[in-house]
Amino acid sequence: MFWHPYYTFTDGAAAPPPPPAARVIPPSGGYPYRGPYKPQHPWLRELKPEVQEVIQQVAEEQLEDLQLPKRLQALRLKRELKAKAIEYHTRYFEALSLERELLIDLEIAQRLRAQFDDEEALLLIALAASI
Repeated sequence: MFWHPYYTFTDGAAAPPPPPAARVIPPSGGYPYRGPYKPQHPWLRELKPEVQEVIQQVAEEQLEDLQLPKRLQALRLKRELKAKAIEYHTRYFEALSLERELLIDLEIAQRLRAQFDDEEALLLIALAASI
């Protein structure tokens, strides 16, 4: 086989393999925000808006009591859905669990960020005092 910048001569052998394609980097998997300061798990977007509201409301209420058993979590969700005349489905509890997990992670991140900011401020004060 003879290669030239504009054309290629072959002796009848198989063509050379194509150059490797650029590697596609998948997205980071971050969670989008729904409005200002309203986090929402992507899986929750597949549900009806009225169900989304109920699940977010219940998840925010249950954020105060992290030791709540799963059975009571489901009962509270069922009660709120029944009050809004919405039929309960198992996937709603799965969405509630994901939403609670997201809210817990965000709260932990906020607390860690606040702690980091406090430590950074103390370091700056110590540096300013040493000058």
